[in-house]
Amino acid sequence: MTTRPSRPREPRPDTATVVTVRVLGLLAAINAVDHGIGAITQGPGAPADPVYGSWAHVDAFDPLGGEPALTVIPDLLVSGLVTVMAAVALGAWVTLWPTRRHSGPVILGLALLLLLVGGGFGPPLLGFVVGLLAMRIGSTRSRPVGSVTRFISRLWPWPLAIAAFCFLGLVPGTALLYAVGVDSDGLVTALIVGAFTATGLAVWSARARDRVVAVVPTSGPHHQSPTRSHA
Repeated sequence: MTTRPSRPREPRPDTATVVTVRVLGLLAAINAVDHGIGAITQGPGAPADPVYGSWAHVDAFDPLGGEPALTVIPDLLVSGLVTVMAAVALGAWVTLWPTRRHSGPVILGLALLLLLVGGGFGPPLLGFVVGLLAMRIGSTRSRPVGSVTRFISRLWPWPLAIAAFCFLGLVPGTALLYAVGVDSDGLVTALIVGAFTATGLAVWSARARDRVVAVVPTSGPHHQSPTRSHA
């Protein structure tokens, strides 16, 4: 009885990019839910201005300026409910279907919806970044991988972990710290800068990681280039 030699296992396409889309998308969804709950707790009624504080009525959120948000819906209760539903939809999409053909545009649409119905400003901005990154899943580059790309690829997933730490440090971290007497504008600023700086580096290093993995030598007549999932 003879056995056929096994072919080398091809690397999964864009693994780092997909993981980054999922993690950053979930962080955007979690923060947007927080904005929505804040609006819901204020009850029915129109805000004094289209830009309002989701948690302006709770002292623990003073370090975050009450978590400002914009809404085109003239009722805070409805605005909060729509925000929570849109955020849950975003979280579900990035978790279950990040590699679908139209995943990027769907995420961008949900981020825009969150911006208009009370999801704050940070979560939609992060959602836009995630949507643009999702549009890169399955793309290939013909340029050779250089030393800079290889160096940046080695950083992943640490920038992603730092981004998650900073975003969670903002919400609910700052509110929890306020409850025990810690109120520092400097800390909030550092977390915001750290969150978005780490996000940019997470995106860059994820794309670099997948480019490096894609050039791993393969052999055999059945080798095919990785393609986007159409599931």
